[in-house]
Amino acid sequence: MIKGYEMLKDFYQRFQEHEVPALGAQLTYYLILAFFPFLIFLLTLLSYTPITSEEALNNLSRFLPADA
Repeated sequence: MIKGYEMLKDFYQRFQEHEVPALGAQLTYYLILAFFPFLIFLLTLLSYTPITSEEALNNLSRFLPADA
C-alpha cells in the first residue's frame, strides 16, 4: 500500500511540476481561437470546388443528427 501511495504522490508532484493543468488550459484556449479562422478557410476552399451549396448541405446532413 505504501508503494501505491508513493507512486500517487510522485505522479501528483510531476503533474504539478510540469504544469499540466495550465498547459491543458492554454491548448484548449488556442484550439477554440483557431477553430473559426480554420472554418472560414474551409468555406473559402469549398467555394473553389464544383460542389453546389445544396450538395454540400446534403452531404453534411448525413453526418449530423436528424434534429440538427
